[in-house]
Amino acid sequence: MPRSISSTRAIPPEPSPWPWAAATTRWGRWQRTYPGTYRDADAASLDQQADIQWRSARAAYQQTMRVQSGIVTAIQADAPLLADLVNRSQGADGSLQAQQAGNQLLALSIKQQMQLQSLMAAQYRADAETQAAIAEANAMARERTRQFLGDGRAYTR
Repeated sequence: MPRSISSTRAIPPEPSPWPWAAATTRWGRWQRTYPGTYRDADAASLDQQADIQWRSARAAYQQTMRVQSGIVTAIQADAPLLADLVNRSQGADGSLQAQQAGNQLLALSIKQQMQLQSLMAAQYRADAETQAAIAEANAMARERTRQFLGDGRAYTR
């Protein structure tokens, strides 16, 4: 059972929990990837920024798939352990054996809850990347439209 629980540590979507410095670094990277404004950016830099955002969103979804895959593998590996624990719990001779088996079942349940939290964190990150990419695409489109139209004097005659 301890080996089974320790395998959960191999699954988290990013370093977890985030120390303050890592969170600050991550926030800085997020702000560089999704700056929110593109005033006076040329077409090449807009294209480059869109590519960076696409790669970031893709990496987030890849991480989500890795977490999902790890959880599916862990659940499949835990099925025989769960069956064994239930059998030991039901066939326990004394209260100590029953309590130990119950504790192991509880530990397995906690492990699966931790896996679910990892999955949710990875999925929420991927969703946030997608929503940010949509907002950034809108900001880029507004800037391209502004650049195309210029200052408006060309159309006043």
